[in-house]
Order: sequence, then C-alpha cells, then structure tokens
Amino acid sequence: MKYIKFKNLILIIFTVLLLFSSAFVSIGTSINTANDINFLKVSDFNIRSSSVAIKLDSKKIETISLKIDSKDDEILTIESLADLDNIIIANSGYHEYYPSMVSNGRECLVSYEGKIENNTYIYLSNSNDYGQNWTIGKKLTLKETTQGDEIPINSPQICLKPFGREAYGVFLSSLTATGLIGGLEIPDISVLDLQKISYFILNYSKIPGNEPSDYSSFWDFSSPDIVFHDTTNVPWIIGCIGSTNYSDQNDDYSSKDSLMLFYQDTNNPNTVWLQWDHTIENCANLSLAIDDELKKFYGICEQRNNSNNNLLFFKGTYKMQGSNPYLDVLYKNISSNISHKHPKIFVRDDDIYVAAEINIDGITDDILIYHSSNDGVSWNEIDPTGNFTAPPGEFVPKFPLISANSTDIFCAYIEDKNLYLTQSGNLGVNWSDPIQINDNDFSVAEGYRFADMPDGQHIVWTDDRAVNLDIYSISRGVPSLNLMIIPGSLELNATKNPYFSTYNSIKFKVRNTGEDFAENVIVEVIVNRSGLQPYITKYPGFIKYLATGAEIELKQPLFEMTLKGYIHAVSDLSEIDYINVSIIPSSNFQDSDPSDNTESLPATFDDIFPLLSQRPLLVAIFKLLALVI
Repeated sequence: MKYIKFKNLILIIFTVLLLFSSAFVSIGTSINTANDINFLKVSDFNIRSSSVAIKLDSKKIETISLKIDSKDDEILTIESLADLDNIIIANSGYHEYYPSMVSNGRECLVSYEGKIENNTYIYLSNSNDYGQNWTIGKKLTLKETTQGDEIPINSPQICLKPFGREAYGVFLSSLTATGLIGGLEIPDISVLDLQKISYFILNYSKIPGNEPSDYSSFWDFSSPDIVFHDTTNVPWIIGCIGSTNYSDQNDDYSSKDSLMLFYQDTNNPNTVWLQWDHTIENCANLSLAIDDELKKFYGICEQRNNSNNNLLFFKGTYKMQGSNPYLDVLYKNISSNISHKHPKIFVRDDDIYVAAEINIDGITDDILIYHSSNDGVSWNEIDPTGNFTAPPGEFVPKFPLISANSTDIFCAYIEDKNLYLTQSGNLGVNWSDPIQINDNDFSVAEGYRFADMPDGQHIVWTDDRAVNLDIYSISRGVPSLNLMIIPGSLELNATKNPYFSTYNSIKFKVRNTGEDFAENVIVEVIVNRSGLQPYITKYPGFIKYLATGAEIELKQPLFEMTLKGYIHAVSDLSEIDYINVSIIPSSNFQDSDPSDNTESLPATFDDIFPLLSQRPLLVAIFKLLALVI
C-alpha cells in the first residue's frame, strides 16, 4: 500500500515528457511503417511548470547498406570565378529547393530537397574551395529494410561544429501522418563519404497507452531546424512545429502547432527527449541559433494571435533535474502591435539579430531587423531597406536572411523575384545600396526557406531560370592565394663525398604572401640544356600546407646519389645551362600572381661536378657507361 502511494506521488511530481530511444547507425537504417508500427512506451517523464518532456523506448533501428547514386569525384565546374558570379550547385533536370548551407571558410556543405515525380529526397553537395566548385549532389537513400521501400524524406536543415568539419542535420518524413523526424551525423564535410554518415529516425506518430486501444499521437511536424550544441553526448538541439493529443492519467498535454524541442540525454546518448510547452500554440516558421561560447540556444517563430502574427522569441540552456535532462526555456514576445512573417535569427557574440517581414492589413509592407545586445531583454528596430523600397502594395522585400561578423551586418531579401544583398558597417544606422545577386533577372523562386545565408560571403537560393527549380549560389570575397619563390634564394647544395663530391640538389625558399593558406602545392624542377630537350627531374617536391605569411625552405634533388644515378647524371647534365624551379598550386586554387611562381638559376656542368669536371677522360668513360647501364 505504501509502495502504491509512493508511486502515485512520484507520478504527480514528475509527470510527462518524452524521450525516444534510438541510435545513430550507418546511413541506411530502417524504421517501421504504419503497417508494422514501432510501438513505443513512455519510459520516463519530466514536467516543469507547463513544459512537458517525455522519453520513449523503441527497438534499435536495423542497419542496412547505403545506396550511392552519384560518383564521389564529379565536380560541377564554372568558367569564371569573378565575384558574384552565379554558381550552379544543382540542376539535375528535376526540381531542387529548400537549400541549407554551412561553411567553415574554405569548406562548404549544402543540403537540399529534390523532387522526382511525386517523391521527395534529400541531397548533399560539398565544396572545398570557398564554394566556387561543387560536387554533384549525393542522394541519401533511407530504406525500411534491405529489400524494403525507400522512406520519403524532406525539409533538410544542417548545422556545423564551429571551426570544424563535423556537421549535423534534421529532416522530416511524410511517412505515417507526418509524425516522423530524423537527424544526420556527417563526420567530415570536406570528404562527404556517404558510407560514414549516420542517421536516426524518431517515430512519434503512434504512442500506445496503458490500454491496447489507448494511444497518443504527434503530427504535422514542420519547419525543422537544428543547432550545434557543444556538450558531452548532446551535439545538437533540434526544433520543429508540431501538434499532439498526448495525455496521461494526470493531465491532458495536447496542443496545436506548438514549439517542439528534441535533445539527447547526456547520460544515455542513445535516447532522445521531446519537450514542449502545451500552453504555447499556433506557432509557425521556426528559426534557431546558438551562442557557442555560452552554450545557449535562441529561437524565433511566428505565433498567431487573432489577425496578427506575433514574434515569439525564446532562449534556453541544457540542464539536469536529478538524473533527467531538461531545457530551461524562457519566452518573450518581441512585438505585438505589428504582424510579422518569415522570421530568421542570427547570433554573433553578444548581439542577437532577428529579421522578419512586417505585414499591414495582410499585405507584406517591408522588412525589419530587431537587435538585442542584452540577451533579448530589450530590442531596438533597424530598417535595412531604408529609402529604396517600393511603396506599399507594389514589389516589396520578402523572405529576409540575416547574418553578421565582427564589423558588418548583412541582410538579403527577395523582391520581385530578384535576390538582393545590403550591408551595414555601423550597427545598422546606414546601409549600402542593395546589389542584385542573381545574374538572370526575375529568376529567384519565392518562398520561405527557399534561400539561405550562413555568413556574409555565401548565399544559396532556389532559382527557376530554367524549366525546373535549381540551386544556385554566390561566393563573395574569396581570399586570394599568392605564392612566390623568394628571388635570390636558389642555390646549389653540395653532397660531400671523397669520390663523388657533387652539387646534386637545389635549395630555395617559398613564401605565402596571399590571404589564403596553401596546401597540396607541387614543386617542379626542370633542367635546361643547350641544344637538347629540357627534362623534369624524377623527384618533384610537395608542400602539404603553408599558412598565409609563412615561409618555408625546400631542398630538391637533381638526381639520385647512387652509382647508376651518378653515371646517368654525368651524361644528362653535360650541356646544362640553367635550372628552373616552379611551384604549382592545387588545381582548385589559382595563384593571383603566377609571375613569381618560377625562378631560374644559371648552372654549368662544372658547377654540378666540380671534381669530376677536372678529369675529362673519366667523364667520357661515364658517358659510355650510361649507354649500357
């Protein structure tokens, strides 16, 4: 009797929130369909005020092999790398849209949704040269079983570990009444090896209760987003909008179009919690951001309030209550007297920026940026379009994107099917004249999440200049590469030997004077001979990495210091008159000033063989030997 009372007391205190046991597996795993549902039981719950969190147990997901639909080494090339050139990322002949982009500088990754006939898929494409060239999109194939049908997936969003190559993604599936959400783990965006990508799928479409006929559901998952979260076993926080009729013996936690947050359990990373505030409803169009240093996440979404759409701002941190994790989330309405649509949020250091359309009488009138420098306590308004927007009711800016660095704020928007970019260098007081990004007029497809801007250097968008929807991008301010061989640094280098004393190598120095680091640079040494064909030595050099401003000294052999190599060198170098040394950057990176990539050093046979050259008879014998060995 005491045990039952104690158990009831625990249920009253903790009540509900749901965590769903799943596992990262090799990409190509399965879930059960509605015909063979993966029945879940609530294994733990937590409640704080009106925020409910539940944990569900499920079977482990079956691992199957991944089907690879594209080659690993195919590159989409462009003819020109001029600033603001439109770069094609995807133009397969089918519809591609909903691009999401991350970048750590040189390396970039884009996810996007593709539609073939009535089926939707997710593709990944990467670039290792600041977004100037992209691999052909790689399709992610998720199947229920090895022989089963492919699972339809859509609405991808990705995030990146700061200054790293590890990325994470979120996606939805239309399987089983849109109650499914999944995630990707991409270990290295520079390689994009599909065999090493992992994923999980969380099925909240049907949750059995205590009785066979009693179950709860989650449905209408939409507008997913994901941010990197640098905590042990909790690398991400996922958000989406969704509805539920979830209840238990204590209360009814049903809600419509609520903010749903997903996170892993630091004590058990194979489990995922789902948390929502059932008193906050009527939400749409979610955007998330993260303060990496403070490990605090931020978000913005629309919240319908009668005829207006308010901006609902929230911030939260990952905490523990006993052995259970929870998200400590605070909510705040930024503005309630203006209707807003399509918000985006960006966080940089102590600054939070929210960009959104403002609507008057149901008509988009302009865009505004809200800025807070005190963690969202107070906000000031910034008008990035200033004097150059059209009057109300005409072509007006829509679907804003926001980003910032240490000196500038960047705002992109779509107006009359053109994509524009403006920026401010004085905290939004003044803005530059907007520049049109798309080089084909009226070609930008309009829609929420039809474009993305991870930083002020990259913008990716959906373009309809062709028959189908395609993915285009620009890469602004690509840092220049400028390598040089330091003039006067070339000199012959002697190998001391009492019998074969010779200058059989050449030393020189290379400096990187450009803005970009250099890697995989080939060093080529060419021997020029009077009256004979020049030849390239058999031992090219290689510079694996050279930071900007750095200098390195290299020594390259002219020939091998063996008896056979020495004898052939005597014959081959008898008419030498000078030596050329050239540095050749990787084919992906052009040197901004190749004129200083080659240096020459005059050289004679006597310079190479100072002792042997004094014995002409021995030289003649060596030349004869070179003909037979």
